[in-house]
Amino acid sequence: MDRKHRKRERGQVLVLCAICLIVLLLFVGLAIDFGLAYVTKASLGKAVDAAVLIAAKNTGAPGGPAPIAKSAFFMNYGTSSRDTSTPVVTVCNNVPCPTNALGDTLITVTATSTIQTYFIGLLPSFRTLNVSASAQAQYARVEMTIVIDRTGSMASNAPGTSLGDAITSFVGYFDDTYDSVAMISFANDQTIDFPMTTGNFKASIGTAAANYRNRFRGATFSDGALQLAHTVDSTVLPIVGNVVHVVVFFTDGDANTVEGPLTCTGSGNVKSGTWTFGGFDDGSTVGFMTSDQSYYQTASNCPDNNSRYSDVFYPLNNNPYDACNTQAGGSGACNGLFTTLAGTQQTLTWTHVNADALNRAVADANAMRAATPPTIVYAVGLNGTSGVLHPLFLCQIANDPSAYCAGLGYTATTPQLTQGIFALASDSSQLQAAFQQIASDIRLRLLQ
Repeated sequence: MDRKHRKRERGQVLVLCAICLIVLLLFVGLAIDFGLAYVTKASLGKAVDAAVLIAAKNTGAPGGPAPIAKSAFFMNYGTSSRDTSTPVVTVCNNVPCPTNALGDTLITVTATSTIQTYFIGLLPSFRTLNVSASAQAQYARVEMTIVIDRTGSMASNAPGTSLGDAITSFVGYFDDTYDSVAMISFANDQTIDFPMTTGNFKASIGTAAANYRNRFRGATFSDGALQLAHTVDSTVLPIVGNVVHVVVFFTDGDANTVEGPLTCTGSGNVKSGTWTFGGFDDGSTVGFMTSDQSYYQTASNCPDNNSRYSDVFYPLNNNPYDACNTQAGGSGACNGLFTTLAGTQQTLTWTHVNADALNRAVADANAMRAATPPTIVYAVGLNGTSGVLHPLFLCQIANDPSAYCAGLGYTATTPQLTQGIFALASDSSQLQAAFQQIASDIRLRLLQ
C-alpha cells in the first residue's frame, strides 16, 4: 500500500519546482523591470527639476517659458535604450501658466517616458510602462537696494568703465517689469541716485552707474550709506506676492568715517556740534568733512596759518561749506561719543574713529537682517591698489558663514538672521564676476 502510494506521488516535486520557478521569475522580472522604471523616473526627475528652475527664471522670455523648459529638459535627460520613444514634456499642462497680481508665475513641468520591459513583458498588457515625473517652481520678486562706493580711491581702483559695466551687467539679471531696485552711492555723504522703483530701472541705473567715474572723491562713510539703505529698503511698494528684500553693498576700502556730536575746546575753527569726521586711512589723521564731498588735510591742528582756513567753520547742520582737520590734543581739540567705548566722551583719534566706523556699519547690517521682513545683505569688495580693504569687516556685513570668512576669523554669530555672501574682486577686471556671483545667489533664493 505504501509503495503504491509513493509511486502515485512520483513527479510532483518536478511540478512544484516548475511552478515555483515561474513565480520566482515573475518576481525577478518585476524587480528588474520596476527597478529600470525607477532609474528612468529618477532621470526624468533631475531633468524636470533643471527645466522648471530655468523656466522660472525666464518667465518673461519671448514665447513664454515652455520652449526654454523643454530645451533645458532634453539637455539634461539622457535617452537610453529603454525608451521606446522621445519623452513627452508639457509645461503647465499646455495652457498659460497661472500668475498672481505681481506677475509671479507658477511653473509646472511634467515629463512622461514610455519604456520597454524585459520580463513582465511576457504579459501583453505590460510590454511597456509609462513613467512620469513632475516639478513646480515659482520665481519670487526682489526688492533690492544697491549701495556703491564712489570714494577717491575708486579712481585708481576701478578706472574707466569697469564699475559702470559691472553694475549694468548685474541689474541685467533681474526682471525689468516686476522686480524693484534702488541705487545709493556714498563717499563723505550718501545720495539716492535712483529711488526704489518697480520695473523700468535698468536703463536709468546703467546711466547713473556710468557717471560714477566722474564722482570719485572723498572718504568712506559706510555707516551713513547703510543707514540710508535701511530706509530705502523699508519703502512700502504697492505690490503683492512673494518679495525677497536684498541689499548689495560694494566698497574698495575700509570704513573710516562717522557722524556724530563733538565737543570742541580751545580756539579751533571747528565748533561743537554734529559733524561728519574721519576720512583717512593713515592711522593718525582725523578730518572734518562737508556735504560737498571735500575735505582738507593739514599737519597741525586747526586753526593754522593757511589762509584757506581763515574763516570760522561750523558743523554740517549749520554751515556746510568748508572744513579743516584736527588731531587729538592741542588747540581746537575735540572729543566725541563712540559706540565702541560705551558712549563715553573720548579724544578724537584715528583708532577711535576707525573702530566706530566699522562697528556702526555692522550694526546697520544686523538691523536690516533683524527687520520684518528680513533683508539679505551681500557684500562685494574690490581690493585694488590701495590695499586697505578689510575682508573680515565685509564678512560681518554679509554675515557670511563660508569657509573663507571662517578662515579670516569670522564666525556667523547671528545664525538666526539671514546669511549673505561676501564676494572678493582682486582688481577691476574681476568686478563683473564678483557681482555675477551675488546675482546667481539672489536668483537662486528667489526660486520658491
